[in-house]
Amino acid sequence: MRYFLIIFSFWLLFNTNSFSLDFDSRQNKGKIEFDELDEISGLVFGITNKDIIWAINDGRADEIYGIDRNGKSLTYLNFSKDILPSDTDIEDIA
Repeated sequence: MRYFLIIFSFWLLFNTNSFSLDFDSRQNKGKIEFDELDEISGLVFGITNKDIIWAINDGRADEIYGIDRNGKSLTYLNFSKDILPSDTDIEDIA
């Protein structure tokens, strides 16, 4: 039974698109209006308000930016440095 599961796992991996290298071409959907967002490290849709997209810059632990679906700035939050050290490198907002 163990060997069946191993063989089935490999079959499943190779017979799905898990290893597909086909990517669509880049599509320009607009420009984000926050000049401070120069190296976005993460984006996530809001839970309570799904019209807000939250973004963070790479390397900053104390700033988060709210933008709408068209890239227009909505809000900016500056967290207390006591939450995370100022040199914390955030890579994932989710």
